[in-house]
Amino acid sequence: MLSKETQLEVAKLLEQHELAISGLYKAYAQTFPKHKTAWQKLAMEEINHAERIHDFLTRLSDGSVQISATHSLLPEIIQASLDSIADELKKAQSQNMLPIDAIATAMDLEESMIEDKWFMSLQGDSPLVKRVLEALASGTRKHAQELQAMMAMEDGVAPKKRPEVTHTGMKKL
Repeated sequence: MLSKETQLEVAKLLEQHELAISGLYKAYAQTFPKHKTAWQKLAMEEINHAERIHDFLTRLSDGSVQISATHSLLPEIIQASLDSIADELKKAQSQNMLPIDAIATAMDLEESMIEDKWFMSLQGDSPLVKRVLEALASGTRKHAQELQAMMAMEDGVAPKKRPEVTHTGMKKL
């Protein structure tokens, strides 16, 4: 089991991450009107994810639930992703990007969480934690699928080759 301090850090970082992604998607909604409704929907779902994390963060604080992580570098990975999202938000706000770039960035964010097994690397001692983590993993997979559909609409076909480096700066295997 992780120390209580580390458990709280991971949960707070995950909450911040979901809110940061929501902010990025809101910026994309303002910048790219063609997909405004889709970006707004994704942004609201990210807020819902953050609220779910906040609920179990409260339970972590009072000690009624605990989590453990099988991925020892998860806090560092989440922080690197937060830094990357901040950079992407600046790009979106400068309106110096194409819609396809925004979609590719969002796909990278969502797929990196899936591939790096962020939510599956956490385990909890209660049914609540298990339900929240599964809902977050499921929501992330759903977002990746929705973004693939947006990409296909934008480009006519989904990209065959993705960038070799993830948003966290780590090379994909």
